[in-house]
Amino acid sequence: MMDFNIIDAHSHLWLRQDTEVNGLPIRTLTNGRSLFMGEERQMVPPFMIDGRNSAEVFLSNMNYAQVSAAVVTQEFIDGIQNEYLAKVSHKYPDRFFVCGMCEFRKPGYLQQAKELISSGFKAIKIPAHRLFLKEGRVMLNSDEMMEMFHYMQEKDIILSIDLADGDTQVQEMKEIIQEYPQLRIAIGHFGMVTTPHWQEQIKLARHKNVMIESGGSPGCSTVNSIRFTERSKPLKKQQIW
Repeated sequence: MMDFNIIDAHSHLWLRQDTEVNGLPIRTLTNGRSLFMGEERQMVPPFMIDGRNSAEVFLSNMNYAQVSAAVVTQEFIDGIQNEYLAKVSHKYPDRFFVCGMCEFRKPGYLQQAKELISSGFKAIKIPAHRLFLKEGRVMLNSDEMMEMFHYMQEKDIILSIDLADGDTQVQEMKEIIQEYPQLRIAIGHFGMVTTPHWQEQIKLARHKNVMIESGGSPGCSTVNSIRFTERSKPLKKQQIW
């Protein structure tokens, strides 16, 4: 009998992929495959023939694996899934903690974040590694970003963020943490582990309200989870979600 809960700390849901990233299309095909930025890839297992990465399919796998709950993050490659995830959260409030996502690649996302928070989202996701655009880089310490983080700290909203490889955005994160020390932050993909200087992302977890979560790639069959047990000794035992 399990004496701990398993939480999948980084998952994705979508009904259909239909978007563009850096001008390259991402589209659902058949047999679990997608057109992905110029290549055809297996995005979900081949038995998911309609390409729908739905809450119900995920729940079935969670129940089989004895996973108590899951954090559903977002990424530009999925397309913005706020509408669907709001429905998922309403239907399965004890199983899914969902993140809202704004269109951070152009100005105006502060108002979007306020609207998402007002509608009930408890976390905002930034795919920061996607903010290196042809027309220039969107800085995490820009005026609009910092105003959004201030608002999130006031409302006790979690920042879920995936950073670019290594220490590219670490200095910007240090400024955010210093300015908003009560802002709860979850850094994804275990700090882009194995890339040069990835440890600099992990070091950010020395700050009280910064956590590191483990997440893999879409279509992986493994459950990426954090186990909180009395016997284990993780870097930080607190559960941010």
